[in-house]
Amino acid sequence: MLYDNAQLVSVHLLAYEATKDERWRNEAETTLAFIKHKMTSPEGLFFSSLDAETDGEEGSYFVWTEAEV
Repeated sequence: MLYDNAQLVSVHLLAYEATKDERWRNEAETTLAFIKHKMTSPEGLFFSSLDAETDGEEGSYFVWTEAEV
């Protein structure tokens, strides 16, 4: 959801400010890029959420395998 991603950006940036670890800055930038590409309409409006249904199954696209985690 949009608000989850917005909160993640702020937490990542706070972690970057506290640690100066580039990993947290990169995470914030990656999340913002995701919001821009997946959650922003061509007119510049934001979508509040994404449909998680894939091939008739709810949430299968957003599930990770144990190896991926």
